[in-house]
Amino acid sequence: MAEQAGAEPIVHRKQMGFSRSDFTRTLPRVFGDAYRITGDRVEGSDGDGGEVVIEMGPEQVRQIALIRLPFMDIVMTLTGFTADEAAAFMVRFDRSYQRGGG
Repeated sequence: MAEQAGAEPIVHRKQMGFSRSDFTRTLPRVFGDAYRITGDRVEGSDGDGGEVVIEMGPEQVRQIALIRLPFMDIVMTLTGFTADEAAAFMVRFDRSYQRGGG
């Protein structure tokens, strides 16, 4: 029996160095218009049949001396992706959230 591509969900856990508002403001770079936010949950599509659910944890603050840095944990569940498609999506996701430095 042939294994169906993307049959098993692929789960990624990440800690994002963003406030919730910055995180959600960047979502169009990842999904275009193909997403919606309901409470702590983001549901999006990659446009090729893959579905992504992002569960956002509470916004937290890491303090280093006088510097306060927001962060939150997320859990991403990808369904309908092959391993290669999931890897390509994660590259696009990570690049969308990259910050430049000098």
